[in-house]
Amino acid sequence: MINTLEQFVSAEDNQLIVEEIPKSVYNALGHDFVDEILEGIEELNELALDGEIIITENETIYETDDTSFNVQGGVNKVVYKWYGRVRYFSTSSANTFAGVAKKVGNGAATVGAVAAYFSAGTTALFGGLTTIYFHGLSDAVTKRNSGHNCGIILHVTWASVYWTARQ
Repeated sequence: MINTLEQFVSAEDNQLIVEEIPKSVYNALGHDFVDEILEGIEELNELALDGEIIITENETIYETDDTSFNVQGGVNKVVYKWYGRVRYFSTSSANTFAGVAKKVGNGAATVGAVAAYFSAGTTALFGGLTTIYFHGLSDAVTKRNSGHNCGIILHVTWASVYWTARQ
């Protein structure tokens, strides 16, 4: 998905530039997914205009104020990309993050169950989908993190699509 869109994104003058995306790409990837990515790019361009980030010609994105950086949830490093954020975890930090994601999923399951009991269909559906998402995220991080001591990389797009890689 990202590889398909990457050919339409470039950087110039501290801004991300998006060429016209063909209808065939929208149809293949889904309109909602492409729109979420484009909204994320717009937010990055606004942050660059406000001086909060710098977008280089090779599409690398840096925060201008490192003093505001907080390590949260076991994240050792966060890097912005045009498609979302990339989080680098040590092995132990990945385990911590997987545990937090599992707890979020469990909390959403409780909300979904209570909402279903009181016939709040939309809330129950949201709770169920959130549970599936965060349990899947936790499982993906745990699986990628097992069997080696190098840590992992978690990519999360503006459309909340994620994938993991080993460092």
